Amino acid sequence: MNEKNIYINANEEITSVIDKLIRTKEEELFLVIPEGAVISQSLVNLKLLKREADNLRKKVTIVSQDSAVQRLAKKTGFSVSESLPEQLDEHLERPEDAILQEQVTPDEFKKFLKEEKKSSSLRMSDIIKSGAPPPGKLTTKKIEDISEKSADLLLEHREETESKILGKQQIFEKEESIPIKENFEIKSYKQEDIAKKPLVYPAENQEKSREAISTVSSFPKKIFGIFIISAIIIAGVIFYLVLPKADVSITAKREQIPFDFKVLADKNLSQIDVASNKIPAQLVKLEERDSQEFLATGRRQLNEKAKGTITVYNAYSSSPQALVETTRFLSQDGKIFRLTKTIRIPGAKIEEGKILASFLDVDVEADQPGAAYNIGPSNFSIPGFQDSPKYAGFYGKSKGSMSGGSTENVKVVTQDDFDNAKSKISESLNQKIQTDLAAQISSDLKVLEGATETKITEIKPSVDVGGKAEKFMLSITSLATVLVFKEADVYSLLQGSLSDNLDGNKEMVNQISFNYKDMKIDIDKGQMSFGVAGSQEIIWKVNQEEIKKLIAGKQQSEVRQILSGRQEIKEAQFSLWPFWAKSIPKQIDKINIIIDSVK
Repeated sequence: MNEKNIYINANEEITSVIDKLIRTKEEELFLVIPEGAVISQSLVNLKLLKREADNLRKKVTIVSQDSAVQRLAKKTGFSVSESLPEQLDEHLERPEDAILQEQVTPDEFKKFLKEEKKSSSLRMSDIIKSGAPPPGKLTTKKIEDISEKSADLLLEHREETESKILGKQQIFEKEESIPIKENFEIKSYKQEDIAKKPLVYPAENQEKSREAISTVSSFPKKIFGIFIISAIIIAGVIFYLVLPKADVSITAKREQIPFDFKVLADKNLSQIDVASNKIPAQLVKLEERDSQEFLATGRRQLNEKAKGTITVYNAYSSSPQALVETTRFLSQDGKIFRLTKTIRIPGAKIEEGKILASFLDVDVEADQPGAAYNIGPSNFSIPGFQDSPKYAGFYGKSKGSMSGGSTENVKVVTQDDFDNAKSKISESLNQKIQTDLAAQISSDLKVLEGATETKITEIKPSVDVGGKAEKFMLSITSLATVLVFKEADVYSLLQGSLSDNLDGNKEMVNQISFNYKDMKIDIDKGQMSFGVAGSQEIIWKVNQEEIKKLIAGKQQSEVRQILSGRQEIKEAQFSLWPFWAKSIPKQIDKINIIIDSVK
C-alpha cells in the first residue's frame, strides 16, 4: 500500500489541512503535526478533521511527539505514532521547504510571518464565569460535505485561475469558543484587521496553472469572463445552500448526592417493597466432605488383656445352669479367663437314658494383661465346681485363639492429635466452600461478608482418642448456608430514596459501589438487615431537539444568551461553517449537538 506523508506547518489552518486530504489520492496518510500547531489547540478542529477523513474513506495516522497532541488525537479516534514508519533524516529538506526557498525571498518570508502573527488575533466573544480567567482559545472550523461533482468543478476553476489570483486572496477564519459557566458575564476582545497573506503554491501546481492560462487565453475574453462569473455564482449558491452548518458541544451539569439508608433482605419476599426498604433474598446451601490421614503422636504402656470366645457345655443335668459374670475358666496350661457377663446354660437333653450335653458360646477375658494369655485353642474347666459332681458335667472348649493381650509401649491417638486434625480439615473445607459458592452463585447476586453460616454435620475418626495406631483417618462433613440478594434491588431502593432529587430533568449515572455496614443475619428465619451508604452522581438531562429549535437561525450573540440561560448546561462551545457565517443555520438538520460525557 502506498503511503503519503503530509507535513503541517505550525500556523497552518484546518481548511488547508482538509484541502490536502481532498487533493491526495492516497488512502493511508501520515499527518505530521509539530509541537504547538494551531490545529492541535482545539478538540473541535481534530473532530472536524476526523469527520472529513472518514467521509473521504482515508486512514489518517497523527504523527507527533507532543503528548498533548497525542492525547487529543486519541480522544477523537485517530491512530497515533511518535514517528514515521521510515523516519527521514532530520537534516534533509522536505519538498515543500525547497519550493518555498525557490519562490519566496527572505524579506517576503519575514513579512509573511508578521502578517501570519497578526492574522491569528481574531475577534471572539466568550461567556465565562465571573471572576475567572478567560478560557483557552478554541479554534474550530468545519467543512461541509458537497457532492463529488461540485467539488471537482470548483477545483478545476481554481487551477485555471490561481495564477491570476495568486497573492490577492484573503483567508478569513471565524473562531468561536464559548465555555458557559454559572454566574455569567460577557467579555469581548478587540478585533484586529486581518492582513492579506501571500499564498505560496508548489511549483508543480504553478506549472499546471500556466498551462491552464495558456489554454484559456485562446478563448475570447468575453466568454472566459462569463464562464468565471458563472462558476463563482454556482459556487456561491452551493456554499449558501449546502455548506452552512453548526456544531454545538454541550457539557451537562452534574452533582453528587450522598445517601445512607437501611435495608432488610427476606427470603419470604417475592418482590421489592420500596416503601419499607425490603428486598427479596435467597438461601443457598452447599454440603462438602473432606477426609485426610494424620500421624498419631501419643505413647503409653499397654495393659491389654487377651480376649476370645469359648463354648461352655452342660452335660450334668436337664436343668439349666446360671454362671455369673467373672466366673473363672482354667485353660490346660493354667491360664485363667473370666466371663465378661452373666450367662444361663440350657439344660441337657436325655434320650433313651443317655444325656446329650447342651452348649452356649460366651465371651471371656484374660485374668491378667500381657501377651502370655494369647493362647491357641484349648479345653477349659470351671474351678468353682471343683470337688463337686458338677466339675465333670460343666466344661468349656475354644475353637480359636485368644488375642489382644499386651503390655508393650505403643503409639496412640491423643486428644491433641484429634483436635489438630479437625481444625485442619475444617479450614480446608471452608476454603473449598467459599470457592464452590463463588462458582455456584450467579454474578448478579451479592454475598456480604459474614452472611455464610457453616456447620459440621458429621465427624468420623478411624481410631478413637486413646486408641493404638501409628496413623489414623479423620472424615468431616460440613453444611454451608448463605443468604444472598440482588444488588440491582438495592439500586432500585436508592432510586426511590432519591426520587425527590430527580424532578424529571435529572437522571442517575455511573452506578457506584455501595458501602455495606451494620449487617445482622438470622439464617433460620432467612432474614438479613444491613445499612447502605455512599454518594450517587446525578446529571441534568439536555433536550437536544428543543435546543436546536431555540437556536435555529439565531445570531451568535443570541445563541450565547440562550445557552447561558439554560440551567441544565454547565458549559458549551459552538462553531459555524463556512467561516463567513454569522448565524446558526435555519435548517435543524444542519445543527449538530454533541453532549460531552466527560466530567
